[in-house]
Amino acid sequence: MIRRWVLGAVVLAGACIIPDRGIQFEGGPANPGAVRIVEPTPVPAEWSEWCLNRDINEEVDGGTSAFCPAVRETRAGGLIDGTFCICPEGQRDAQAPALWTIYAEDPDLDGDDPDDTLYGVLRLDPDPASEQPNATVAFENYLEACAAGRRAPVEFVTVPVADADDGYFTERVVASIARNTAPQWAFEIDDAFSDRIDLCNDNNGVPLEPGLHNLQFMVTDRPFFRAVREGSDVQREQCGVPDVAAGATYAVTNYVFECIDGTLGDNDDCGCEDRE
Repeated sequence: MIRRWVLGAVVLAGACIIPDRGIQFEGGPANPGAVRIVEPTPVPAEWSEWCLNRDINEEVDGGTSAFCPAVRETRAGGLIDGTFCICPEGQRDAQAPALWTIYAEDPDLDGDDPDDTLYGVLRLDPDPASEQPNATVAFENYLEACAAGRRAPVEFVTVPVADADDGYFTERVVASIARNTAPQWAFEIDDAFSDRIDLCNDNNGVPLEPGLHNLQFMVTDRPFFRAVREGSDVQREQCGVPDVAAGATYAVTNYVFECIDGTLGDNDDCGCEDRE
């Protein structure tokens, strides 16, 4: 009698174990995935060269390039190395950094399509204690402030490069064996009239002060916060303020650079030239 009761209890307990696959809870987070800025993985030069010149499915020395890190032509956050100068009026810095693109990803999906749209903004020397975050929005002539980025396909592509030894290099985003590949967005720091970003002379037409500066890029997966003025229905966008109350996530990367005063024309390190 005791054995029959124990056996029945075991069978009953086993019948109550159900898998949790496919169970969805109502009232969960509306934005479960956080936005992330995608930058090249630091790797030894030999590894990077090997990966960039191998077909994605090629096996060499018993290894496959599917294990190479994802690579895009972009600039990693940190120090922008170089000598950048504030030039006399009517001139520009010929040594200014080249154009670049910032990539960001968000894992949230609506079926096979992205569930979120990513928005970005450039800020100059942001102060966390400032009560006027909009005042730091900068370089709108190079990136439209708080606008949506461009969808960047995640795929294996080969891009021709004139100065490469073999005439090409491989720009690739490889699906990881450990995580799903998230939709990516591109934010192009671009100038319609030049192939360089004149950071020290052209912040919407205004030169910077000499010294160190912090150029911050912020990306978020909701439109930036909008404040309603008292007594008005007009909503004023607070560019650079993530709408965390609406469930937004955000990420930043910082670029540090120095502007040298070359307005007197007596600095041999400066490369000022007349604007075309």
